[in-house]
Amino acid sequence: MTRTEFDSQVRELKNKKGNAIRQVAMLQGEVKEEIAAKHRQIDELQKEISKLHQSRIGFGQKRMALETEWDAKISAFIKENEGSTTSNLAEATTLNIVYELRRRGFSGIIQNDAIGELYDLDKHDWDNGEADKSA
Repeated sequence: MTRTEFDSQVRELKNKKGNAIRQVAMLQGEVKEEIAAKHRQIDELQKEISKLHQSRIGFGQKRMALETEWDAKISAFIKENEGSTTSNLAEATTLNIVYELRRRGFSGIIQNDAIGELYDLDKHDWDNGEADKSA
């Protein structure tokens, strides 16, 4: 092999090497640009998330203000009207009164003299609408 042939083959090998490296470098650059684009998207999403957090905080403050306002209205209404309210116990059915007594922890037998019925708070017969009418 002559020096000219040797130099020619070395140049050819170096050209092939350059072509191979350029292809990989081009792919590497594309991936690098794609990574940069994804980072830009992440930054945009983080900004959107930050705005959403601020909105959530604002709505939370508005909700607290509304709760305070309505609690004050309800308290004022109760304070103004509670003293003049009357019990509607006379309008309640006997079974509703029995249910309420049982719910409040009462036990034993109660009697309705007006209609002559006994109700045993410890029995559950009246849970189905049937009163224990033991007279």
